[in-house]
Amino acid sequence: MSNRVKQLRESRGWTQSDLGERIGVGWQTVSRIENARTRIMPKHEKSLAVALEVPVTSLYAEPDSGQIAEDERDTVEVPLLARISASSFRQQDGVKVADIERHVKVSHLPKGDWFALTVEGDSMNRIAPDGSIIIVNRADDHLVDGGYYVFSLNDGAATFKKFKREPSPMLVPFSWSPDHYSIPIGDQDLYVFGRVKRIITDL
Repeated sequence: MSNRVKQLRESRGWTQSDLGERIGVGWQTVSRIENARTRIMPKHEKSLAVALEVPVTSLYAEPDSGQIAEDERDTVEVPLLARISASSFRQQDGVKVADIERHVKVSHLPKGDWFALTVEGDSMNRIAPDGSIIIVNRADDHLVDGGYYVFSLNDGAATFKKFKREPSPMLVPFSWSPDHYSIPIGDQDLYVFGRVKRIITDL
């Protein structure tokens, strides 16, 4: 019995290590799961389904027509915001029609206040190359160490970074390029637009 774990993981822009961290195992275990031809162990099934935000049945092979219909019902249209509107988003209560470039269809999102942004630049290209679309939950602004968020500092433009709490709070790039540096928060006015929960990228 083949599974779709690799396909689901890569569609979110995650490495095997990223998924392993989310389910409490090493990347080697994730690799074995992805290459297995037998059913995934029950203890991993549940944690994978939670981490990937899909039903357990969606971990396996291609869904049948009934599952496709169920997936379509669980698909929502998320507004993709213009870059300039993202920088002023902190001053308004919600998304305005004028802010929206288009909508993107996303499946299996939990309840939240969702919007999407297009990534510009290479400061996060290890998980989100230039041109990727990030799906952001505005309702989730609680900072978790190691989480990915969209921020602005001192009323500046929106920026997508990883949050690190230790040794001191800072916004950290995740890039193959050595040209990017961590940004100490210090006494700056930090605004959290929301947590990035999904990445859509073309291969």
